[in-house]
Amino acid sequence: MIIIKKIIPFKKDILFNTNIGEITSISLDHELSVDDNLVTGKFIVSGEYKESIDTENVSFNYTLPFTVYLDSKYLIDKATLDIDDFYYEIKDNTLIVSIDILIDNIEIKEEPIIENKRCIEEEEPPKIEETKTIINDEEYKSYTVYIVREGDNIESILKKYNTTREILDEYNDLSNINIGDKIIIPS
Repeated sequence: MIIIKKIIPFKKDILFNTNIGEITSISLDHELSVDDNLVTGKFIVSGEYKESIDTENVSFNYTLPFTVYLDSKYLIDKATLDIDDFYYEIKDNTLIVSIDILIDNIEIKEEPIIENKRCIEEEEPPKIEETKTIINDEEYKSYTVYIVREGDNIESILKKYNTTREILDEYNDLSNINIGDKIIIPS
C-alpha cells in the first residue's frame, strides 16, 4: 500500500450585521471525525472585533459544519485529521474564512510500479498503452505528485501531463486548487 496525505480546502463567508473595522483576536477550534470514508464535524471560529477604531471590542462565535466524502479507493481508518492552514480576510462586513484540513496516513489500495525497461537493438522504443503490471493478482501503478505553482490552472496541468480531468478527479479534490496544493497524477 502507498501512504499519502490529502489537504482538503474549506472556505466560508460569514456575514456580520455590523461593520468590521478590525479583527482584534481570532481562534479556530475543530471537532472532526472519520467514519468509513466520510469526514464530518464542525469548525468553531471565535474572537473579537472592533466596528471602528473608537469602539469597544465585540465578541463573535460561529459554528461551521463540515462534511466531505473520500473515494472508496482510500483507506482512512488509520488516518489522522488536523488543520494544515487557517487564514481569513475581511471584505464588505464579511469575514472570509479559509481552512485547509490535513488528512494524513491515507492508504491507497493501489501501489506504484517502478519500471526500468531498456530497448536493445530496436529503432524505436515500444509504445506502452498503459503502465500496469500484474504480480500475484495485484495491480501496480506509478504516480506523479505535482505541486501547484503560481500561474497554474487545471487545464495547463492536464495538458502538461497529457491526462483528463476525469482521471485527476479519481485521485484529487479539484473543486478548489490553490498554490502549493499537491495533485496526484497517475502515469
